[in-house]
Amino acid sequence: VTEGWTSEDDHHRIFAGEAARSIVAQIDPLLDKEPEYTDHVPVRGKAAF
Repeated sequence: VTEGWTSEDDHHRIFAGEAARSIVAQIDPLLDKEPEYTDHVPVRGKAAF
């Protein structure tokens, strides 16, 4: 799963809510390893993965 956020502040604001915490609690047991965080820099309007 890859998530894209416009800012770190937006990410923290959304995940501070109860709905997001509930979804994460449901998905967490399905993950094979801890999440990895990487900053991707858009190239010509598209994220370069």
